[in-house]
Amino acid sequence: MPVYFPDSFHTFECVGDVSIIQAWLVPITFDEAKFIKQYGWEDFEDMLVNIDPDLVNFKRASIIT
Repeated sequence: MPVYFPDSFHTFECVGDVSIIQAWLVPITFDEAKFIKQYGWEDFEDMLVNIDPDLVNFKRASIIT
C-alpha cells in the first residue's frame, strides 16, 4: 500500500463489486534486489520503515550496507 498517502487513499470502493487499489512502484538498487531475493520483501519493507529513505529520489544510495 502507498505509504506517502493517507489510509483512505489506499482503496477506492466503486459502485458494485469493483475496487481500485492504488499500487506504488518503488525503485530499488541492484543490492536491494539481491537482498529481497535472499530475505524477502517483508524484511526489506521493515528496513524502509526504519531507515525512511527518500524513495522518490532515483539517485538515492542503497539502504543495503
